[in-house]
Amino acid sequence: MDASKLPGLTFFQWSRVNAPNPKLASPIDATDTTIIFTSAPQDEDGNVITGNFLFGVRNSDSYVETIYVPAGGMSVDGLTATGCVRGIDISGTDYNTGDAAFASSFDQDSPVFCNITAVWAMMVRDVLQGTGDIATGGLSLVLGDETDSTVTIKRAKNGAVEGFLRLNDSTGKVQYQNSPAGTWVDFDSVTASNLVEVSATDTTPGYLEDKITVTSGSGATVTKTTTGGGGDEKVNIDVALNVGTGGVVTHETYTPAFLTGGNAPETNVAIWDSVSDGAFQITIDGVARSITGLDFTAPVTSMAEVATVIQNGIRALTGSTETCTWSGTELVITSADTTASSAITVTTAGASGTDISGVAGGVQYMDCDAGSTAAVTNAVLDPTADSGKIALLNAAGNVDTDLLREVIDKDGYAAKGDIVVASAVNTPSILTVGSDDEVLIADSGEASGVKWGTTGTGKVAIMTAAVDVRSTTSETTILTTTVPANTLSTANVVNVFLYVSDFDLESGKNFGLRLKYGATTLFNMSITAPSAVSNYTGRIEMSLYADAATNAQRGVGLLQVANSTHLSASDGFMSYDSGTSAVDSTSAQTLTVSLQPNFSSAATGMTVFGGHVSFLR
Repeated sequence: MDASKLPGLTFFQWSRVNAPNPKLASPIDATDTTIIFTSAPQDEDGNVITGNFLFGVRNSDSYVETIYVPAGGMSVDGLTATGCVRGIDISGTDYNTGDAAFASSFDQDSPVFCNITAVWAMMVRDVLQGTGDIATGGLSLVLGDETDSTVTIKRAKNGAVEGFLRLNDSTGKVQYQNSPAGTWVDFDSVTASNLVEVSATDTTPGYLEDKITVTSGSGATVTKTTTGGGGDEKVNIDVALNVGTGGVVTHETYTPAFLTGGNAPETNVAIWDSVSDGAFQITIDGVARSITGLDFTAPVTSMAEVATVIQNGIRALTGSTETCTWSGTELVITSADTTASSAITVTTAGASGTDISGVAGGVQYMDCDAGSTAAVTNAVLDPTADSGKIALLNAAGNVDTDLLREVIDKDGYAAKGDIVVASAVNTPSILTVGSDDEVLIADSGEASGVKWGTTGTGKVAIMTAAVDVRSTTSETTILTTTVPANTLSTANVVNVFLYVSDFDLESGKNFGLRLKYGATTLFNMSITAPSAVSNYTGRIEMSLYADAATNAQRGVGLLQVANSTHLSASDGFMSYDSGTSAVDSTSAQTLTVSLQPNFSSAATGMTVFGGHVSFLR
């Protein structure tokens, strides 16, 4: 190309690089970032170029790819460039894709090195000769004047200027400007500016794929993959739960049971030094252990060493890893079992040798026996082993109750029938079970909104054994029970039903039925048979009800008997009585039904074979 046709422009031809032009020592593929030359690239003064320069590689079809070598990227001998940034074919063809013909005919002598000015010259040449992207890209060449040797390539598309490209004479770098009023930016920084920064303080731009990191844990495996391969690339994050290690069906780890000795053990190690046959017995994890032959005459010099001798004696017998430590005030023996079966007991006297379990010969020794202040701490669930895991359903498709145990222990479930109630959000408490036959009643007056009590229709008591009353003049209790507090208020009833068999009475003989509420007799119904009766059956009905006022009660009694053969009304008789009282019904009271007989012979009397007390509310 004739440089005189371009006033003010100095061309650096291919020959500007010292001959012979360096060639590639071996072919490169589309992604190689390490490139080896047959000779060291040199500048126009004959100096080996150490980096921060551009060169072009031309294939057999004259397609040129621009490659950037960063500062310090060249080896000392100038033959190896590392960390190269691969570019594109200046003529607009994607060098990286290539074609089968190029791949098969590649000759290592064909790629040619050229410096930055040679690449620039090629770009200008392509524009002037019309081989550049002029028609579709709107490339045009802007020349400087006599005093300005800058050559600028302007790209316009659809009538709008998109950017400018120029060679900076002072730095030798290609620069980019995105608008006429924009700032010129070195082209080697444009690539970095198009990468990702995590935040405003991120000083190292990078690729999104590298900026996103994933970490797998015990609960899940996290993987990152990039798909698209140069097209519509995507970063996929996949999370897979590690069932068995990341999930838990039932807790398996417990804190081991341990024995904390009393607070008055022998701490004079000189006394321990005199014991060569120490012995004690203890049950660990359900197995009785007899530890003997403990020798402290080494001698021991501290209570920590005393604990070590005891620990070694236990382990020698169990073959496990139980521990015995000195807390500073007590000896602590711990089971090695970390399951729910972990257990331990206080110590007892040794089978032989010097007993060190407690007091022996006036010496307190371990102070771990039942006569000391020693305390056993049972194994408890250790949820920390399953921290962060997901609760899995058990084989029955339910959450295992063991997983709820920590909540149960924490909130204080302790007795049969305990239930959880709440007085406010996140304020649970335990409501202990009520008395027999009580039900749970909603009550806004209670802090928890509920209470145990009696309501509706229900039984108070049922007779469980027959009562036979014959040939006696003494008062006999037939039935007694407790009427719950507040059962009677202003319109409620307690009913008593008794069933009589073998009713035999001499003519003119009488007996009485007494109904007592608390210590007060409501009525005493006196009954006299109109004639001798034999083999009669009957029933006794009594009612205790509120007489339209609090603590005002009325009692009503009815006896009805008939001949058991044909139950004719003419063969029977009835009796009725009633009475009133004032008893505190807001408190529980005892209700008693008794018989006051006047039975003078063995053939006279009755059998109450059944009955019950019920109430209406």
